[in-house]
Amino acid sequence: MPVITILRGFKVHYAVLDAFLMANGLVETFGHPPVGTDYDNIAKLLDSKMGDTYVGKGARVVIPGHGPGYSSTFAYVAYGWMHVYAHRELDLETQIPKDCPLEFEKLRKEILSFEDDKNVRAWQKVDETGRMGLYIVYTENRNWVPKGFYEPAEGPVICEECNETCKSPSDRRCHLAHSHGIEIQPYELPEI
Repeated sequence: MPVITILRGFKVHYAVLDAFLMANGLVETFGHPPVGTDYDNIAKLLDSKMGDTYVGKGARVVIPGHGPGYSSTFAYVAYGWMHVYAHRELDLETQIPKDCPLEFEKLRKEILSFEDDKNVRAWQKVDETGRMGLYIVYTENRNWVPKGFYEPAEGPVICEECNETCKSPSDRRCHLAHSHGIEIQPYELPEI
């Protein structure tokens, strides 16, 4: 299942990120999205590099992916991010603040310090490396599902049309269909 991530942070050539990861005892990405324990270990490393004084969400690496066999030129290191499962409303100023934390800027400089002739080939040095911005990244074949999505919803639930209390979401669906002529599919996509 694909995941769309909206993030604030910087883009970096994957070779620069890989040199940073290897210098800190982690495996290279080779331009492929990290999965499982690799993803968790990278997140722990980035968070530890931001220090104990940092108060916030942390930092994450997001790498675009579009099917097997394709690798990305760039990786993104984010200090603010949101995943989009199906659709959602955005309030970028509060959900993904524009102001970059000082601890993240130090992390950015440390990662970019690995863009040298020892770690990166000449053709891997590109002008866009290190550029801060707001990015949207598509990553295919991820196992991310919003928390609580597959957990059964419980009642009671209020009907939005007449304020009647229904025992469960399925009872609400039946009530809406029979009492108000509104058909709702059993698996509604959440705004997440």
